[in-house]
Amino acid sequence: MPAIPLIGRDHPAALLREALRRTVSSHGGMTLVSGEAGIGKTALVTEVVGEFGPDAALVLTATAWQGDGTPGFWPWVQVLRGLRRVATPGQWAAVDDAAGNALSHLIGESREGAPASASLFRIGDAVSEALLAACAVRPVFVVIDDLHRADPASLQVLAFVARHLWFERLALVGTVRDTEIAADDHPLRAVFGEVSAAAHTIELTGLDDEQIGSLVTALTGQRPPERIVATLRALTGGNPFLIEQATRLWDAGRPLDSLTPGVRQTLDARLAPLPAAAVDALTTAALLGREFTVPALAASTGRADSTDLLATAVRARLVTNDGDRYAFAHDLIRETLLARLDPAETRARHAAILAALERLPRAVSGATAGDLAHHAHRAGDAVDPERTLRYLLAAAHDACGRLAAREVAAHYAHALELVPDADTELRGRIALGLAAAQRDAGELVAARHTYDSLLATADRAPELFARAALGRHELGMPDPEREAEREIDLMERAHELLLTQRPRTDPLAVRVLAAGTRVRVHTGTARHDTVDRISAETLTLARESGDDTALSDALLARHDAIWQPGTARERLALADELGALGHVGDAALQAGLLRFVALLELGDPRAHTELADLTARAERARSPRYRFVALSRTGALAMVRGRFAEARAAIDDAYALGARLGEVDLVPLWLEQRWTLALFTDDLDEAGSLVGRYRELAGDYTAVPELITAARRGDTERVAHRAADIESLYRVYPRHFHAGVLVAQAHAALVLDDAELRETVRTRLIPYERYWAVVAGGGAVYGPYAYWLGRVCQAAGDTATAAEHFQTAAEVAHRLRAQPWLDAARDQLRLLSHRQPATTPEPKPQPDNEFRFDGAVWVLRFDGRTAHPPDAKGLRDLHVLVGHPGQDIPSLELSSAPDKGIVRAATALGSDPVLDDQAKASYRRRLSTLDAEIDRATDLGRDDRAVELDRERAALLDELRRAAGLAGRTRRLGDDAERARKTVSARIRDALRRLDGVHPELAEHLRACVSLGLVCRYQPQREIRWTL
Repeated sequence: MPAIPLIGRDHPAALLREALRRTVSSHGGMTLVSGEAGIGKTALVTEVVGEFGPDAALVLTATAWQGDGTPGFWPWVQVLRGLRRVATPGQWAAVDDAAGNALSHLIGESREGAPASASLFRIGDAVSEALLAACAVRPVFVVIDDLHRADPASLQVLAFVARHLWFERLALVGTVRDTEIAADDHPLRAVFGEVSAAAHTIELTGLDDEQIGSLVTALTGQRPPERIVATLRALTGGNPFLIEQATRLWDAGRPLDSLTPGVRQTLDARLAPLPAAAVDALTTAALLGREFTVPALAASTGRADSTDLLATAVRARLVTNDGDRYAFAHDLIRETLLARLDPAETRARHAAILAALERLPRAVSGATAGDLAHHAHRAGDAVDPERTLRYLLAAAHDACGRLAAREVAAHYAHALELVPDADTELRGRIALGLAAAQRDAGELVAARHTYDSLLATADRAPELFARAALGRHELGMPDPEREAEREIDLMERAHELLLTQRPRTDPLAVRVLAAGTRVRVHTGTARHDTVDRISAETLTLARESGDDTALSDALLARHDAIWQPGTARERLALADELGALGHVGDAALQAGLLRFVALLELGDPRAHTELADLTARAERARSPRYRFVALSRTGALAMVRGRFAEARAAIDDAYALGARLGEVDLVPLWLEQRWTLALFTDDLDEAGSLVGRYRELAGDYTAVPELITAARRGDTERVAHRAADIESLYRVYPRHFHAGVLVAQAHAALVLDDAELRETVRTRLIPYERYWAVVAGGGAVYGPYAYWLGRVCQAAGDTATAAEHFQTAAEVAHRLRAQPWLDAARDQLRLLSHRQPATTPEPKPQPDNEFRFDGAVWVLRFDGRTAHPPDAKGLRDLHVLVGHPGQDIPSLELSSAPDKGIVRAATALGSDPVLDDQAKASYRRRLSTLDAEIDRATDLGRDDRAVELDRERAALLDELRRAAGLAGRTRRLGDDAERARKTVSARIRDALRRLDGVHPELAEHLRACVSLGLVCRYQPQREIRWTL
């Protein structure tokens, strides 16, 4: 009897064929082929994909499975191994290196030790990197069968890839039993919703009578009577696989009337003609897995005739043979065999398989550490618990090396069940490993629960208790205001327990003390003098301990304890010391963030290059969390520079990334940044709306944005109502938020007729006159304190002092290249000049040199010569450099100009090119429309129209790729910085060549004093004053 043909699937096949054709010519996407078991999903996909030859596309196939010792991320392991086979060693090494060696870890080929952790984001990012590199060469089809059997993490990676690469020449095709996943208790139900939302689904249903008749004819060579067709429809519901099985029985002479409708009954009837020995062997094979070898089966059953028995099953088309490996023809056959086993027999057979795999050489059995652990665990009490425990721990170690965090967690969870409660030390080690794996798998609630369970039983094991407390602390506090006391008590208890056995200089004791200090600081629950004292003692103890990790934690604790306005220089020194411990965890990245914040508070222009360096470090380290940090701070700095559209893009991109990572402070940070942006752009309606969302958080800090927004609106009643709340924040809120509190109080002083409040605010602001108001970790910047000093003095009627402060504000804003604050300070100075009585100012010496744009041409005066060249971008770049002598200015900054004023900013925000979900949906709709119009034009013979539309489609896809960059995320700093370097260098050199003809002396001077590269600098040998 021939193999089952593809019948009744013309329309679904056409839909899938069109999706693949579009991938080859334009862009891809994800297609799911759904339906019940045996409906023909795999057959349809195999036939349609097979129509595209190797020259048309690279096809990477995988079959999803979990359990039976299957490694974590198994579908992607198969896909990557397929990609590894077709890539040259150099190509694979380049992609793997770009992915931080995550690919070689995933497929088990890394020679390096396992990384400390690997988030789902890192895995998805690495897989996207690899596929993007492949589809840049030719179209790629990734075909994954049986998605309903995948582990949840693999589906999350699938959704990640689909979201980020849908506009590339990559087709993702999956088959799935969606009806099974729809069950309320199915473990994949939640994550599958994310997958299906990103896919086009082709649903397969049962065949009708005509199609059933055609299928039976193709199988048997004879047209069946109508009554047989009706019986088959009643028995199978039109399911092609069941029709085939029933047809084989009918063709063998068995009456169909004796069959009972249903899968199990039909397959039981198919198994019945086999010898009992063959069925027994197949039952053990079903426990071995979907695929198995003769040596493994023979050793497990003790039967020397296993090959002959399998030959019987092959002839019955229940099993297929591919060289030395066998596989079940369909999962339903294997499921039917497994369903016949009772629990005791299942355990006994697993024990026999384990013993066989232990005897066989690994090269013969092909068994992995996960296989051995699986069979040992499933054997239950039929295998010695210590033996099972040994295999489970080995499998966890192996899975850790492959970045399969969920698999690690599963092995540790099973292992924990086998360890007696009395063995506290071993239970503790395993529980710590389980919690760490749960954290890496993104299961933060489960990790917290594991730590809590460990803490509840580890009172008599100080080290274990302390490590569990630290692990829980590192998960963060979703609700700091409510969890602070418990967290502090936990750290104090951990420290007390450790000191019963260890000295105060013990590294672990120092780390716990540092963690407790940071909790106190970040929740504002301790007196400031207390945390100052404890943090200083902790740092002294850390230095005495000689342990770099303890020192790193203590430096952070000390930094945070003194973190308040005016301490930036002292904190900068601590950050530099922390940076010297770059080999410890994320110390280098943490130090980069703290340096950036301190430099920003100081108004030091090095803050620009420090943030660029932090972004580059985060990319090199493949650190999703610090990518989030760098993106959010990029948004804050863009606001300072007046690039409001760029700021909004970075802020929203950071929010999207943070949501995927589960950042605990994501919402408050995003709210403050978007609210600050609304104030910058004078959008008070948006600011008011965001204040409403602040109130939903029910936090004390809500008083700050609420008061400032009310002050901007002139709502004196609301300002007066909130002023007392603002004053209380100095006592109850962490000091690193006091910059926002102080600026809010300055707004109250401007609005309320309260001389005492104005004097209080002025007194508080004076020590910080040359600093910038930076909140917490640099997420929001409220301008130079000198500006607010000027406003408060102005409100008090002291215009002379106000003018001095505004002049200082203008100077520090110019130094930081903060155009909006420079404009604001100059505007206030102009207002004051109009109000003050006319006086004859003392003449000021004018600079001998001029580099100024008068609106039409440039006025360039130097060394006694004046030239008036037309406008050019290179001259604008030189103007910025000349205006900031001795400062390093990134080419990336020079390559784009700040938004000009509030009106332009508001306009830009209205048409922001950020690829949010709505924009992406619009792109998809337009691409679909273009595809349809191109097909229509081709059908009508209008080749010129088709070519025109195809150009638009290509341009649209290019724009998408430019906007999204590698793996659908914002382009890497390295890519953009190098592009900016080339652009800026070229246009400055072009400007200098033009100056050679009109002002050779100036051209020679600038060539000697201007250095170009990733950062540019104007450094004259002597002080040269310019009119700008």
